[in-house]
Amino acid sequence: MRLVIGGLLLLSSATAAATSTKCTFYPPATAPVPSVEFLGYERVGPVLIHGAGGPSTLPYKSWKVVTFDERSKAIHFVYTNPGDPALPPSFTVKGRGRHTQLLVGGQTYTGELSCGS
Repeated sequence: MRLVIGGLLLLSSATAAATSTKCTFYPPATAPVPSVEFLGYERVGPVLIHGAGGPSTLPYKSWKVVTFDERSKAIHFVYTNPGDPALPPSFTVKGRGRHTQLLVGGQTYTGELSCGS
């Protein structure tokens, strides 16, 4: 019985880890888009924006992960604002580690993509 309960506890903790943060992009304070948190397990989803009012989820079909490699801290992510002024403007996050760029409104901001447990 203890073995069964122990196994169930391991499974439940694995499930909790499945929705953990994969990586977070930290732009400079001057950027019009706040930090972006990429959640998921085998693939990215959902994506959170951490603004002044707290975190909010980007609408699922408004973004696309072109490439993503958590180990090398590399990403190419594209978000298109669906016409909602309450959401951030359309932007792209592309790069690796400390050389990750946020492209928004014709401007480029260099930030850092941080990945880890």
